[in-house]
Amino acid sequence: MRVINYFKKHRQVSVALFFFGFSFLLLLVCTTSSPLYQVNEWVDSNAYFTMGKGLMNGKVLYRDLFDHKGPFLYLIYGIGYLFSHNSFFGVFVMESLALGVTLYFVYKIAKLFLLGRPAALSAVLFGLLFVAGRHFSQGGSAEEFMAPFLTMALYFAIVILNDGADRPQKAPLFALGFCTAAIFLIKMNIIMALFPIMLVIFVRCLLNKNLRIFFINALFYVAGLCVLFVPFFLYFLATGSLKDFLYA
Repeated sequence: MRVINYFKKHRQVSVALFFFGFSFLLLLVCTTSSPLYQVNEWVDSNAYFTMGKGLMNGKVLYRDLFDHKGPFLYLIYGIGYLFSHNSFFGVFVMESLALGVTLYFVYKIAKLFLLGRPAALSAVLFGLLFVAGRHFSQGGSAEEFMAPFLTMALYFAIVILNDGADRPQKAPLFALGFCTAAIFLIKMNIIMALFPIMLVIFVRCLLNKNLRIFFINALFYVAGLCVLFVPFFLYFLATGSLKDFLYA
């Protein structure tokens, strides 16, 4: 009874758990990274797994091993490798988490415009369409792991734009900066999708003629960027591979 009362009181926790559970069951069938399949045969996911495995075993990205995606993707695969050294089970876990976060923020976006069950239903339908897409037919694509950051970025951008430009938006812009860095460090060209959003946010802030708010917002956005950029920059600096990374 206490557990039931807790979930009634903390509705967002219940919703999040539902989407994580739904994602796990959906991907159990819809990705070949799943334990139900013998192996994920896709060339790209095997390349990413090799990069992640190498990262976790002391190899230097872009110097000892080469692929042309961003280092954050290989870190995600490296964490998946820690779950299971000889299978894609860990990647499956990371895929399930990524899809769960994606659907939760699709739900939160829908809830800004819809009420209750229609918002949840829209997220469920999005999940079904999501796994039917070309990039998700085998599992473990860069797009899968970018999706949560893209949906989070869109949600926080809507929150910022709805909240007005007459006061600083510290937390949402910090989160937006973090999402921007994550997307860039997974697949650089997709960052173009965020440029129009950021342009609208900061131009509107300038049009409000309050430079103090503009600089505070810019500072928190840059701080969000630095959370991911700085550790990777230090990694490449420490391993003497910054030139290799820039070349790649």
